[in-house]
Amino acid sequence: MVTNLYDLGKEVQNLGQILELIESLYGLALPIHNPKTTEKTQNNASLEGITGSPVEDFYQDSMEYFLSRGRNFAKYLRVVLGRDVTTVVGAKIKQLEENNYFQLETEEEGCYMVKSSSVDWDKSIDFFAQQYKVSFSAMKEYLLMHEHAHASQKGMTPESIARERDVEELVLKYSTAMSVTNPEQEQFYDDIASVARQRLGEVERHYGEQQ
Repeated sequence: MVTNLYDLGKEVQNLGQILELIESLYGLALPIHNPKTTEKTQNNASLEGITGSPVEDFYQDSMEYFLSRGRNFAKYLRVVLGRDVTTVVGAKIKQLEENNYFQLETEEEGCYMVKSSSVDWDKSIDFFAQQYKVSFSAMKEYLLMHEHAHASQKGMTPESIARERDVEELVLKYSTAMSVTNPEQEQFYDDIASVARQRLGEVERHYGEQQ
């Protein structure tokens, strides 16, 4: 049995390959989007009074991430960190008072949300990208990674600050590791790590009022 990730890592070129190899060695099953949930997720890709691209863009980006790059993130959470990752089954936008919430739905842990004053997914990404001084693509990846990280918090305390701090630490660890093992995408993952690092220092300010 392979127990030393460093020794295993010397045989491959990047973290993605390490995770693929570990999966083949241990036969680990990953949470896969269940075709039976298609009708449910399609229904979730809508909002009364809002139609067209804003909802569809978020839905498509979220599902595309979950079925591609998000799989490597899920492997990292499960294999390297030993987290129990809950399957993402849908995505939608919900309006509460003056805010809009881009939501992911999971099989067991409920919804996780990105709050924005805009219902336009791309405009929301652009707003946060300017706020944290990173590229649009890195900000979108961060937002999707952040919300998917919540799906690994099964059984964790419901206390908001602890959960959000945990998520930022997960994103920071993964993006830092990916930056090191994927030099061709070093800046991309450095930007994501930068956002997580800044957000980690802002957790109490953003979520303290929810206690």
